[in-house]
Amino acid sequence: MNHYFESEAIMRALAEKFGEDVEYWGMLGLLHDVDWAITKNNPSEHLSKAPEILRDVGFDEEFIGAVLSHDWDTRFFCSGKIKCARRKLNTRLRRRKL
Repeated sequence: MNHYFESEAIMRALAEKFGEDVEYWGMLGLLHDVDWAITKNNPSEHLSKAPEILRDVGFDEEFIGAVLSHDWDTRFFCSGKIKCARRKLNTRLRRRKL
């Protein structure tokens, strides 16, 4: 469970830094692995169940797309400010390693 709460805290901090909706971004962090409990034995299925789970409880397509965007295998495409924030963060992390 720590991973979910840590992700929520990071996303909230990023939202604050970029002037975005802290609650919305926090929820993205909290739910980004919403299907992991049912797909962890077959990681290639990770995120395949997320859209249905999120739709069933009322999340819109924009939110679902943002959740799916954290798949680095490019099955799903990143978009918008979430992608921009992730790129900036990754660039900073790479610079620290150099």
